[in-house]
Amino acid sequence: RPPTATPTGRYVGCVHIQRLLREPPSELVAGMVDADLTNLSPTDSLADVTRYFAAYNLVCGPVVDDEEHLLGAVTVDDVLDHLLPENWRESGLHDDVPNGRDVPSGDAPSGEGVADA
Repeated sequence: RPPTATPTGRYVGCVHIQRLLREPPSELVAGMVDADLTNLSPTDSLADVTRYFAAYNLVCGPVVDDEEHLLGAVTVDDVLDHLLPENWRESGLHDDVPNGRDVPSGDAPSGEGVADA
């Protein structure tokens, strides 16, 4: 059944991927739900959503209405798409990043539009 099909029709919480990976396969997902995580609202600004991801170290956040119905989710990729320049893919700034491998510290591409850490 879809995530919105709870008995009450309300969002009940999220399960963190790190917790899913740590728990034994026999553990029920219901026991891993984090019901205390603050939700996102459809009226939150990009700045609010960015701070949300930074504060909670998440890759995805639930968006719920005033009645706690799940409307959807925002991912960190969604946030990056709005923060990076529109033509970043064509800029060549990511050409040095190997697919599927970490870039060692100090070897990351740098240039205009890339923030220093």
